[in-house]
Amino acid sequence: EWPDGRRAALLFVLEEETDPGRFSIHRLAHYCLDLAELYGTDRVVPVVIFLHPGTYPERLDLGRPVGCGDAGTAPLLTPTLTHGAVRTSPHPTR
Repeated sequence: EWPDGRRAALLFVLEEETDPGRFSIHRLAHYCLDLAELYGTDRVVPVVIFLHPGTYPERLDLGRPVGCGDAGTAPLLTPTLTHGAVRTSPHPTR
């Protein structure tokens, strides 16, 4: 809450997944979008904690034609991904 009475929510969405192969970045996006709407904020930081190594999607890009590279657009969702410990940076190293 700001001194002038305005309020803003900053949400950290923590998802723990034992098996990285079961992780669904689409499900995480649903959680984040639902919470953003519920709390009236666009400040949602998704954090995924994997207990075991493995492969998993690192970002979700919707609406970008295949083969267009970054073309000046940002991914819809780039969660902070970590193994065994929480890293809270909203901009993970790629």
